[in-house]
Amino acid sequence: MLLSKGTVKLRSLGLSPFVLALAVGVAGAASAGCFFVDDHGGHGTPPDEGPPPDETIKQVAIQSDQQLSANPGEGVGIFVEYRAGGQWHIWTTCDTFTSKAVCSFDIFAGTRPELLRSYATDQAEGYDEVKDLGNGEIELLADTDSDTDGLIVMTEPGAPLDLEVYLDGNSAAPFVYWVSDDVIRTGAPDNPVEFVPASP
Repeated sequence: MLLSKGTVKLRSLGLSPFVLALAVGVAGAASAGCFFVDDHGGHGTPPDEGPPPDETIKQVAIQSDQQLSANPGEGVGIFVEYRAGGQWHIWTTCDTFTSKAVCSFDIFAGTRPELLRSYATDQAEGYDEVKDLGNGEIELLADTDSDTDGLIVMTEPGAPLDLEVYLDGNSAAPFVYWVSDDVIRTGAPDNPVEFVPASP
């Protein structure tokens, strides 16, 4: 699904608002698997594939008390906001006005169980659903069209939040937006990714 042109606004509690024009194109990428063929009757050993993949979740800093806004229906987005005191707000938009489609989001947000205080839906309706998966992980299932759907997660102040996002069953990391160093960041570096509140 291509992201249409839209507008994302950044509002800070202590800064003048400014507008960032959002024009992001997403190109599909094909991936091919590797096959090992043994020329010796199938009794050989596979080639050395190098070290095992790194299981560490990549971290990104998120600036406190920054509020994003986008026009519902004009572009695909998963927006992550953090308020000092431990309130996380994750919300979605879709490109329904141009695609005539509904975006089916599956979003997992989690922290260590002892750091999770509570959670709630934001603007959820219809078949949208929030599930407590245990171990500090919350899942938001949302069908977004010309509206917004969201999740509020309350954690201990300063606690990091892991985020894993899917759109129509595929990784939605390119559609994640957040603020760091007074700049709107686009595209999570990995899926999942860990958001860490930056020190003021």
